[in-house]
Amino acid sequence: MIFTKLSKMKIVKNFLRQNNFKKIIIFIFLFSFIMCSKKDGLHEFSGQTMGTGYNITIYKPNLSEDELSFVKEKVKLTLIKVNKKMNPFDPQSEISKFNDHHFLTPFPISDEFYDLIITAKEIYQISNGAFDPTIAPLVNYYGFGTTGDEPKTISKTKIDSLEKIIGFDKITIEKQKLIKSNSNIKLDLSAIAKGYGVDKLAQILISSGYKNFIIEIGGEVYLHGSNNNKKWKLGIDVPETNNMSGEKLQSILELTNKGVATSGDYRNFYIKNDKRISHLIDPRTGNPISHDLASVTIVAENCTYADAIATASIVLGKKDGIKFVETIPNVEGYFIFRNGEEFSVKATSGFGK
Repeated sequence: MIFTKLSKMKIVKNFLRQNNFKKIIIFIFLFSFIMCSKKDGLHEFSGQTMGTGYNITIYKPNLSEDELSFVKEKVKLTLIKVNKKMNPFDPQSEISKFNDHHFLTPFPISDEFYDLIITAKEIYQISNGAFDPTIAPLVNYYGFGTTGDEPKTISKTKIDSLEKIIGFDKITIEKQKLIKSNSNIKLDLSAIAKGYGVDKLAQILISSGYKNFIIEIGGEVYLHGSNNNKKWKLGIDVPETNNMSGEKLQSILELTNKGVATSGDYRNFYIKNDKRISHLIDPRTGNPISHDLASVTIVAENCTYADAIATASIVLGKKDGIKFVETIPNVEGYFIFRNGEEFSVKATSGFGK
């Protein structure tokens, strides 16, 4: 398919709209970065991927320019591969080809796509459908997906019809092939793909011998090792709409060898008929979330898991979300909810230990 310059711009705009504010940006709060230089052993580089930005910091004294350039190239190539599989705004990506496969015949998938689908299916099951990648038709309907257009009116009849093709149990996984039970089923992996991208980069750095680093894609983070023998510090934003730059922090975490992801409802939304329409949609009801839980930060063994669990938790709400996270081994959560004009916090029992 040939795209004009204008259509390419629209694709980029829509992808930015969906992903750049899809999750709360976790502000990387590293005091030593303020005046850091290569002499400190900290090396930073960044770029664009998945419609958002990535930032990588490596702590390694005496890292040569040639070695750093080699790492940068590895990172770029890895992210290109991830985009070619997970980017729904690229018509040639693996997920786009699956979404355009309007047949009930098996659709072959790559090893990487299979691994991510298996993880997504697991979280779909343990969350009782609060996390569901087949939500794409609803995401598109509300204007947060590939179409980028808000509906003129929100129709319950239309939502009910779309609900009939929502549900990960409507896709069969069979020998690295996906089979739709309805030809109109589509996938949206935006609630897990950035975490997956972070973990792929972490694997690359670890296999290349790097022991101390932070990787961040669109607010999803993996922290490994330390910053000059001190744990990395990470800030959690106060969930206010005007706190775009992350200047106001609700809390600061000290972590190592953990994946962290935050999901929030206050940056990507619009108002229609005096009603707030959040990009966070409950796949079980077809409606945007409307409870008092403003954000959830999840700490897990990897970022893929943290990413998806954060989305499931905020969809479930304060009470059920906390109960859900408490049942998952090696996963902890930090919940910020609205209490009038103020914010209150509740964390899972093992958070901070």
